Amino acid sequence: MFRNRESSRMIWNRREWLRGAGLSAASAIGQDRFLNGETIAARPEAQAENVGLFHARSFGARADGISSDTAALQAAIDAAHEKGGGTVYLAAGRYLSGTLRLRSSVSLWIDNGATLVMSASREDFPAADDASSAADRPESNETSRALLLGDGVHNIAVYGEGEIEGNRSRRGGPKPVFLRDSSGIALRGITFRNAPNYTVSLFRCRRAVIEGVTILNGYADGIDLDCCREVRVSGCMVESVDDAICLKASRPSSAQGVTEQIAISDCMLRTASIHFKCGTESCGDFRAIAVSNCTFEGGMGLRHGNPGIALYTVDGGNLEDIAISNIVMRDVATPFAIMLGNRDAWQLGRGPGLLRGVRISNVIASGTRFPSIIAGLPGRPVTGIHFSDMTVRMTQTRMAPSAAQEESTGIPENPAHYPEPNMFGPLPAFGLYLRHLAEAEFRHIRFFAEDAVSLPAIAGDDLDGLYLELLSTHEGSVARLHALRNSFLEIIAFGRRKGPMLHFSGDSTAGVFCRTGGSIDTKSQITLDADLPPGAVEIL
Repeated sequence: MFRNRESSRMIWNRREWLRGAGLSAASAIGQDRFLNGETIAARPEAQAENVGLFHARSFGARADGISSDTAALQAAIDAAHEKGGGTVYLAAGRYLSGTLRLRSSVSLWIDNGATLVMSASREDFPAADDASSAADRPESNETSRALLLGDGVHNIAVYGEGEIEGNRSRRGGPKPVFLRDSSGIALRGITFRNAPNYTVSLFRCRRAVIEGVTILNGYADGIDLDCCREVRVSGCMVESVDDAICLKASRPSSAQGVTEQIAISDCMLRTASIHFKCGTESCGDFRAIAVSNCTFEGGMGLRHGNPGIALYTVDGGNLEDIAISNIVMRDVATPFAIMLGNRDAWQLGRGPGLLRGVRISNVIASGTRFPSIIAGLPGRPVTGIHFSDMTVRMTQTRMAPSAAQEESTGIPENPAHYPEPNMFGPLPAFGLYLRHLAEAEFRHIRFFAEDAVSLPAIAGDDLDGLYLELLSTHEGSVARLHALRNSFLEIIAFGRRKGPMLHFSGDSTAGVFCRTGGSIDTKSQITLDADLPPGAVEIL
């Protein structure tokens, strides 16, 4: 599906959609109107009299895929900029190029049948004259090694039905698109192939639209937004080896390190890694982020049990006000992981940040292999989590944990570890593991295990203010909860039930109310540890 170009055309009818997608920098179109889609006609016949159209071949581009067209393409871009703006037009052909420096008020139109091919020579992607050691690392935000490079540019676009070819067979090389400290950005309709680095990388940018972009066989991340604001990503197809869409805040908030007002919708993501991620770089803050109407498909390898949704803050930044809805996952190892840590990559000594205000709703996940995780730190809980209408079907079981882990205790904290679900080792639940969590609400949650599972659907430790509505149909235990306080549970279970279904432990457990239904025998299948204070759990 992801490799079939004709399928993507059927989905978006891209030719019709792209007719109005260009930016004429010679026109008086303002940034607001451009980002909202009010643009002039972009076809050559519509611009025959438009002096703002600069044909690449008129500047000496040969488009034979053999000769270097770097100088000709850069000359066209510079000429458009010197005229006050314009559109550089690439007709059908293969344009071999090294670094092209984008200019303000200049757009690049790669038409149907045209391919911009990344040169295989490292010398065609020079480091900046004032390069630091970080600038020579291709994945650094200080690098200048990119095919399309924009630094401090404004009101620009790259669009069309053409392609950008990374011309690599493995990770390691220039970024196809890298924009830094820029604004008024549009990437529309382009297909990227074989990118050796982050395919679309934006750092400290604002007011950007990434729409209808296709990324195929990317060897690194698909779309990376680092310390960016006011960005919309929609209608994209991303197939990558590493994270499909990754948000970062790699600089402290005092150094413009905030990623906020990000909207992602109607995307199809396929990866062996994480489909949507905030982190791990999290010195700055994440806030006001919405993801909706997306499909996630697992790729080959499913390494590390990586989740479809990962929300991580581990370097002192805050992560808050995140809304995710209408997500369908297939063969994704772990549906989601929400984790607070204290890695402190910048050695700022601020301690852990806050992780709060996350809402996830209408999620269907099938073919999962590992439990989802929400984990804070001792004395620093994750707070304000709201989940609703979630169905998870697990199709592959694994070895049972140790006896200590079955009690929901004995799981290592690992606060300074690189965050990933396997950092805790085997977990004592097949559906959801909760730890150091406060003010959390789970409504209409369903877990199904297609194979026999001895683990409970949910396990938790150090939970305060939990509201849980759970439907379980597997034949094993439903929940094991340790140190639960001020909480209300409504559990409905079906199927043959033997042994304890609900188990409560911990001498700090208090103020717990539980209502059950279905096949749970409240007298024999709800068990309380001897260390529970009298009246800590009341069965309604």
